[in-house]
Amino acid sequence: MITDTDTDTDTEKCDCKAEAKFYCEECIRFLCKEHLDQIHELESHDPTICIKEYYSAKASLSSPPGENENDNKLINIFGKDNDSSIGLEMGKKLAKDDEAPLNVISFVGAPDTGKSTLIKRLLLLNNQPIAMTPLINDPNAEDATTQTSDITGYKSTIGGFDTLLVDTESGGYDIPRTAQSVKSEERKTLVHGKHPQFVYNASDIVVFVVNHHRSNLIAVIELVLAYTQVATSENLPKSTKPHLIVVFNKMEPYLGGSNKWYRTENGIKTLFDKNAYNDYPLGGEILKEIEKYYKSQQAIVIPDFLYSSLGYIEQTKALFHSISSITSKYDIPDFESTFQPLIDYLNIKKIFYCDKDGCSKPLTNYCKTCAQFLCDDTKGEHTKVNHQVVSITDYKQEVYKGRHLLQSIDGKLVLGPMWSTLSLMSSKNQGYYLVSFLGQNVGAYADETMFPPPVSSDNSFDMRCYVEYPNTVNQKRIMMIDTDNSSNQIYRQTISLISDIIVVVEHGSKEEITSTIKSLTEKHTSKPHIILIHNQRNDLEKLKEDLTNISFIDQSLQKSIEDVLKKRESSNFVALRELELFVDKYNYYKCKQCSNQATCIFTGTPKCEDHFNALVQRFKDMCIPIDKDLESRSILKHGDYEQSFKKEYDARNKLFKERDGTIEFGPKWYQCGLDNDQEFKMVTFIGPSGSGKSTLIRGLCHGDRPLLPEENNQFSSTSSDINVYLGKTPSSGDFLIADCEGFGGTLNTATSTGGASKSHRTLVETEYPRIMHSFSDVVVCVCSNSWQERQTIGKYVKLHAQHSDAGIVNQGELPHLILVFNKKAKNEMNVGNEEATKEFFDNYNGEFKKIVRPYYRSWNIIRIATDEGGKDPKTFLASYQALKDEIYKHLFEKDYKLSKQTIFRNDSLQGIVASPLTTKEVIKQMGEVVHRFNSNVSQINFIEIQPIDPRRVASYLFKYFRVAFSLLLSTTDKLGAYEKSIDLLSLRLSVSNIQTKIGPQFYQR
Repeated sequence: MITDTDTDTDTEKCDCKAEAKFYCEECIRFLCKEHLDQIHELESHDPTICIKEYYSAKASLSSPPGENENDNKLINIFGKDNDSSIGLEMGKKLAKDDEAPLNVISFVGAPDTGKSTLIKRLLLLNNQPIAMTPLINDPNAEDATTQTSDITGYKSTIGGFDTLLVDTESGGYDIPRTAQSVKSEERKTLVHGKHPQFVYNASDIVVFVVNHHRSNLIAVIELVLAYTQVATSENLPKSTKPHLIVVFNKMEPYLGGSNKWYRTENGIKTLFDKNAYNDYPLGGEILKEIEKYYKSQQAIVIPDFLYSSLGYIEQTKALFHSISSITSKYDIPDFESTFQPLIDYLNIKKIFYCDKDGCSKPLTNYCKTCAQFLCDDTKGEHTKVNHQVVSITDYKQEVYKGRHLLQSIDGKLVLGPMWSTLSLMSSKNQGYYLVSFLGQNVGAYADETMFPPPVSSDNSFDMRCYVEYPNTVNQKRIMMIDTDNSSNQIYRQTISLISDIIVVVEHGSKEEITSTIKSLTEKHTSKPHIILIHNQRNDLEKLKEDLTNISFIDQSLQKSIEDVLKKRESSNFVALRELELFVDKYNYYKCKQCSNQATCIFTGTPKCEDHFNALVQRFKDMCIPIDKDLESRSILKHGDYEQSFKKEYDARNKLFKERDGTIEFGPKWYQCGLDNDQEFKMVTFIGPSGSGKSTLIRGLCHGDRPLLPEENNQFSSTSSDINVYLGKTPSSGDFLIADCEGFGGTLNTATSTGGASKSHRTLVETEYPRIMHSFSDVVVCVCSNSWQERQTIGKYVKLHAQHSDAGIVNQGELPHLILVFNKKAKNEMNVGNEEATKEFFDNYNGEFKKIVRPYYRSWNIIRIATDEGGKDPKTFLASYQALKDEIYKHLFEKDYKLSKQTIFRNDSLQGIVASPLTTKEVIKQMGEVVHRFNSNVSQINFIEIQPIDPRRVASYLFKYFRVAFSLLLSTTDKLGAYEKSIDLLSLRLSVSNIQTKIGPQFYQR
């Protein structure tokens, strides 16, 4: 092979003293171009090599001084000799990787086979700087012990694709001179066990380098199989099998061989040919086993450079092209599917390194002020300016604590901070998917703030939830759940209830896997999808025929998860409620006689199935199913987990709050839970403290919900100012629920920003009603007074209505009023709600109807039964459902709802156009009203605030009349509906003090 070059090379000289351009392998001489033509005829130039390529190849045989192998470490062995904490940790290369997709090509083999030399040669073929290549043994040194320790990686490009060439510590018993403090038998155990597992499962191609004699093929395939069996002994999940290339390296020519003997080495070509082992049947069996673990197999001979520098150059290029031809046929795997799972599977300790100004020291501290990890050198810069700096150990404990979703503590289940996070996300209508892991930790998929969690005992578990998943699907976040003790039955029951996907990493038999999957899916209506990861996939394909909602990992796990979720609706609210009910059931429903899990309630006492069966039939008929009692309990009582977040709950759900006599906006003002373009719907709960407003709101809420008063003080306010929660109907839509601070009770000074000042009480009793009444579709007034105290109730409702309407003019639509008589005894529930409404409003010459008529468009009564101290939840739930139905009816049913609307003239349509007000528009109007209150504006004119042309007030009023007329038409004839509509409009105008008067011509139309 003759190749000329115009570039400068090393300073070797030809015999004529001219600069050498070629090296002749046959006569071992450096030649200039002129003497090359004189000495060799053109037909016989094969042994001649371009000198630049010669030196490039020669450079791969040694290491330059001063190289730092540690910068390229993927995996280190840490600890000290005879130290029980010895193990694997991430090296700088893996910790600081940019996570770009890479093909991983790993070189393995015994000591002194030349693995590092081959890697260096491939890197130099790609013009890699020599300082970025592996260390090479010095063959002339007295101690020729292998240089490479642990597992190192070198980035390159092969065939146009990003590639990571992985060098491994030799599998022999010589300890590398570059090894760290661990040089004992413990190190050898890790090198012989964990290293092969990491390499096989991370690699797309495994290059097995040997220097056996070429006639001893059996020994080679036995060695390959032995390595592979160790590498796959733990059945670590791997979506695709790697390819295998066996390299016979440092080979010498055989006697009588040609100059190109390495090209015609027929013995090597039969390495993976079963027919070559007819005289040795075991060889054929070994090949069958090898084929199970590798996609393809091939062999390459590479001569020793000293015997054939040309052959070394040609065959290393052949290896380069073989790798390129394989990698070009497949998609480049991503970082998550390559290394991150292995970090978790093999319990590899995460180490992070500083990258500021080229620093590469380990990160040991965390700055809370600027949310940044620090090494010891950079810590001082932050402490000087009084930043809050803590050690990584302390920060790690805070991270653990924040990720708790569910724990088992002293025999009870306790919901942790992540439950509160999910609840808040639900209350903001932020959708999410829950992906649980069984048989594997999630730490591999979390961001760099993740640390290996402490191991739980066999009798308890710590269920964690992570928010670091990088992508969203269907505009919803993906939350990941795991535990250290995935065999725990409570964990398995919980994830089967709440998960959208369960990733099952199972190493058992087909029967065991089938049993596991059935236990996760059979008992629940909302079945999670199962992604199964198992090395022996072919043996399990029939599972897909027997079980639904199951798939195998065909690509990266991240891609598999996202593909499933794209076709799946999120049920996060249902999942959260299922989790809460599961915890309550586990903690509070144990049989009093035997402590087993109860299945029913008998006169307020939990009974297990055995003790239920022991009852006589009459008593069995009196039993109540656990689910009914749980549903009632979730409304009437709050769990221990809610109490622990009491102040946080109140603060984060504020719509308005008082400070120094003025109204300020709370967090829910900026993110109430409704989309900006969504139609605005709101239900406002009012009533005296202790009447049960918060109790009734709880069953309507999606996510966060109000807490209940303390048992020893039923008249204390559970929330201050105005809190807003998100409500959802099963099918109709979303709405807001406003919880107003109660009248006449103890002001909630613990959560109120304004304290118990006179200005605060005035704001609660006079100003807040004006705002909420103006923007509510339904007002629910909750009273716990006796039915007979009509005068007291009427006085309270009238006072509230007058406060609501004071100074408000031209309000477009009035809300519907639901008067709730709460906590009624069973003997007070004999009269239906319709009959009760008629009796209450029509008696005493319609006195009460006259009170509410100017302020509400319609009204009715709902009575809520008591649950008799837990003895009769059915009656309570039935009466509570009537309240929910009434609210939903006036919010969403066409014949009842009266939407807030924008009225404007559209000349192209030649008429008045009305469109429902969106959340964005209402919030803007509400803000304008608040600003006017704070500015002491005495009168709020909605025609000035709403997007209505003031010159078209008549059109606006006619719209009001028309809506009233359409509603009344369903209950009376046209004339009656017309007259009543005129009366409503006249009454409304007189109450609002509007200056516009209705002329006679209006009545005559």
